Amino acid sequence: MSSSEAPIVKKKLLDQVRDLIRLKHYAISTERTYIYWIKGYIFFNNKRHPKDMGAEEIKNYLTWLAKDRRVSASTQNQALNAIVFLYKKVLKIEPGDFSSAFRAKKSNYIPEIISRKKILDIIDHSNAIYKLMVILLYGCGLRVSELFRLRVKDIDLEHLMIKIYKSKGGKSRTVMLPECSVDMVKIQLNEIYKIYSADRKNGISGVEMPDRLDKKLPKATYEWGWFWFFPAHNFKPFGLFWI
Repeated sequence: MSSSEAPIVKKKLLDQVRDLIRLKHYAISTERTYIYWIKGYIFFNNKRHPKDMGAEEIKNYLTWLAKDRRVSASTQNQALNAIVFLYKKVLKIEPGDFSSAFRAKKSNYIPEIISRKKILDIIDHSNAIYKLMVILLYGCGLRVSELFRLRVKDIDLEHLMIKIYKSKGGKSRTVMLPECSVDMVKIQLNEIYKIYSADRKNGISGVEMPDRLDKKLPKATYEWGWFWFFPAHNFKPFGLFWI
């Protein structure tokens, strides 16, 4: 090999998983979930590489989740989907037959539907920022994940609208912003602008960007419009953000 040729560095397994998930434009929540269960599967099997394992190890892991950890059927299915994705899509290996794994039973739980009065009571007894969160969740029909992914640019006070980008199923939509929340939204914008300004002054890195837009638009990560509408209380570097 000539001195001008750089050696090919093979990416770590979890980085390969992340790259493929992002290439397929899966939701960030799916990425975190898959990484979590794949790591769990590897650690359960004493950190052996998945290519050296197969149906027997998968069966034992799924059975352990159901019997020992007593996870729900949906949670066990999450783990199963993550592992199958790893084998079939990343490693290009057929995982084999693990159908004999003990499966968690589906719950017959019927969720309680909260009445309008109870919702109004919750709003009345909530303070400051939590009141705004509840109003947006209930008044706009937002999922919790959608609420915490809101950016400043998603809030349109002029037209009383909120834009939700690439939510469940990769779909985007626009919802109406309740008039009763406008003053609270303005207060929140003023408060988070102080945090945004302090971050810029202290040289703290910009916010996380979706779909790797930080590569395409490197300056956008530091722009006010991309700042979180509900930022975290404590700063956490991107490198520590991922599982």
